[in-house]
Amino acid sequence: MKTPIVVWGIVMLIVFSGANWLLATKALAESWIWVALAIIILILNFWVGKTMKKQPKGSQPVWMALSVFGFITTLAVAFSLVPVPMWWLMSLWLLLMGAAIGVGGHVEGNQLNMFVGLVQIFAALFVSGFGASYLLAGALFFGFLAVVHGYFLGEE
Repeated sequence: MKTPIVVWGIVMLIVFSGANWLLATKALAESWIWVALAIIILILNFWVGKTMKKQPKGSQPVWMALSVFGFITTLAVAFSLVPVPMWWLMSLWLLLMGAAIGVGGHVEGNQLNMFVGLVQIFAALFVSGFGASYLLAGALFFGFLAVVHGYFLGEE
């Protein structure tokens, strides 16, 4: 079991479920929910990156670039600078994270990482199918999938 990834998944499961509740009860504006989600994703990505003992060469700059790109894009969409529906952000984050995990798995020769990356990329295509509860896609494909993924990965 890879504890940082399992912790990341548990936090994401709680955060996205809570965000879905905030959105459903209209306790917080959807744009501010996304700003908070982007900050949490960014912090957790950097934390997991720091806890990894061995990383493929060149993976850290890729993860940093994708995280910063996702954060800046989230801000642009949240503040209506880019006119797309908010569920699009969930698809974007799934694509970015899936691509990074899948490519990292390919470089390492880790088939489980490649599979998880492909699942996230494929899941990004169906986020709109979750309707108004699209944040539950984050709980499922970021949270639950990461817990399962971390459980089946061996220790470094």
